[in-house]
Amino acid sequence: MHHFKSIFLGIIFLFVALPLWGQSLQTESQMLALLKKDMHDTSRINIIADFAWQIRSNLPTKSYEYAQKAHKLARQINYTKGIIKSLSFMGIAMRNLGNYGIAGNYFDEALLLAQKHNMVEEEGYGNINVGNILFLEGKYQEAKSYIDRAVPIAQNHRNIKMKAYALVNLGRIYHKLKNQKESLQAFQEAIKIRQKLRDTLGIATIKYELAETYNEQKRYAEAKQYLDTIVKLAEHYQDHAMLAGSYNLLGKNALSKQNTAQARTYTEKGLSLAYSIQDKARIAALLYTMAEIEKEVKNFEKSDEYLRKYIIYQDSLHQETLKTRAEQWEFSHTLQEKETEIHREMLEIKRRDMWLIVLGASLLLAITAGIFVFLRYKQHAQKNKEIQAINHDLQESRNQAENYNTELMQLNEVLHANVEALRVSEDQQKRLNQILTENNNKLQEMNHEKDSLMGIVAHDLKAPLNRIRGILELLGLSGELNADQQQLMQMGHDIINSGSNLIRDLLDITYYEQGGTKMRWANLDWIVFMQEHTDSFVQEAQKKNIQLHLDLPTEAVESICDEDCLSRIFSNLLSNAIKFSPKDRRIFVKLQVLDNKLRLSIQDEGPGFTEEDKRKLFNKFEKLSAKPTAGEASTGLGLSIIKVLTEKMHGTIVLESEAGKGATFVLTFPKK
Repeated sequence: MHHFKSIFLGIIFLFVALPLWGQSLQTESQMLALLKKDMHDTSRINIIADFAWQIRSNLPTKSYEYAQKAHKLARQINYTKGIIKSLSFMGIAMRNLGNYGIAGNYFDEALLLAQKHNMVEEEGYGNINVGNILFLEGKYQEAKSYIDRAVPIAQNHRNIKMKAYALVNLGRIYHKLKNQKESLQAFQEAIKIRQKLRDTLGIATIKYELAETYNEQKRYAEAKQYLDTIVKLAEHYQDHAMLAGSYNLLGKNALSKQNTAQARTYTEKGLSLAYSIQDKARIAALLYTMAEIEKEVKNFEKSDEYLRKYIIYQDSLHQETLKTRAEQWEFSHTLQEKETEIHREMLEIKRRDMWLIVLGASLLLAITAGIFVFLRYKQHAQKNKEIQAINHDLQESRNQAENYNTELMQLNEVLHANVEALRVSEDQQKRLNQILTENNNKLQEMNHEKDSLMGIVAHDLKAPLNRIRGILELLGLSGELNADQQQLMQMGHDIINSGSNLIRDLLDITYYEQGGTKMRWANLDWIVFMQEHTDSFVQEAQKKNIQLHLDLPTEAVESICDEDCLSRIFSNLLSNAIKFSPKDRRIFVKLQVLDNKLRLSIQDEGPGFTEEDKRKLFNKFEKLSAKPTAGEASTGLGLSIIKVLTEKMHGTIVLESEAGKGATFVLTFPKK
């Protein structure tokens, strides 16, 4: 139920998550009449895309069709802004229809195009869209990191609309993270901005969020006051999606007062609206409320019937396709016919381009490997030459010193000549040191070029992987798959996910090592941070029957630090402890305050580290002796990233371990 609520709230956000590009069009006939006029192609594309945006909530299937048309026209004339805009609207339509994977691919492609063409404002909205999909999937910390990227863009460009959208989403994320103070502040600031913009419907959306919060806190009177206003606005603007959600909250509100008749009336109205717009999330929410109403009046048979329907709809929210099932008769076949059409087109593209993709990827990998091998060979050859030259000079110096000593014993008269020879030797040593310094600088430049190349290669591989992911998801839309086909599909997804994780780590380590990250110092409550982040790994640990033990000080602990960096460090270490621990073991997480320092330790009962492991512990791409115990993937970059981030926070990391006796990572940070 908790995960379902996050999906439901996320849908509300998406209705106002993008700016109202272009002029509002009232009807399809008006839009078609405008298209008959003589106008530039870019104007025609914007009119079609704006109409797709207008009908995104009440007619998502038709919205997707028109967004596709706009995208095709924009591609034909290479109109970049139109391509990004139509991709975003295609993602919104797919998201409203429950196809989150396909929606995420569209949003990713739009964001990459904006970054490639340096279209900063479009990049800001792209970050908000990607963050919204992650929010729906329950990945709140990752969603926050994308939304955080949009906030400075909005501020630098004085785009208060974008800032309001970002604040609304942050308020929703903070609410899910149980940070009610930050959530309320974000909502209040967003309301102030939208009041300046006179965005009545946008204000109503935020009030809807507050009403949901008040209902959860049993502040029913305050929630009812907001909902009465929202219903009038939704009816005025004919926003059936918001109206259906408001009726659901009113039904819950009435049920809390045991007014089952009124609760049933509200909920049935909302259910009818949700069915009319094919909104699975709201249908599921309203079915659950109807089950609670029937349960309250002791009609358990009817309650069970609603619960069964609720489970069917809720399950469909976690699928990337809509399968033909008796329980899903409510959805029209229009979308299925359209998806079949798209699938056929993609199959043709796949047959035509598959070998080109495979050949290009293989060539790219071969070039990358060749460059890497060449650089390493050149580096080693240069070092060998330098070492040989040094040894030769040292041997000459030794021979000269021996000759000088012999001559001193035999002839005192040549003392001055020997001193002069020693001075010459010192000058040679200085020149040698200068040569070594110049060569070291060259090696550093070569290493920087290598890191830059790896970053470029990793970034360019991201788009092909996303395209392959989209193709696999569309293959799943073609109909029933047998067991072998499903296994191959899953293997493909696993390989793509592993590659995506490697690409993300490659980009991150290159970004961090080149000093790209900007530290965000702020006061942090360590007790709350440790509890929230440890709780987020409980489910993962339970899969292997691993017990997590958290030991925190009894008094409050606060300090100035970068919460995002600390979250990445802690999550990587705790994830590794779970990944490399056998089943039925324990993991101990402990926070201590020692003088003016904070000591954070994570101890596991896994295989531990050998002496060889310790020597190459924080090197990039190193595979250590221990292996994940449940077949999990490992990129070999996690500990390198942890070390870089720890040092940026002025901290230290130490490993305490013996082979076969578990491991303890100890982090020490200054308590500012």
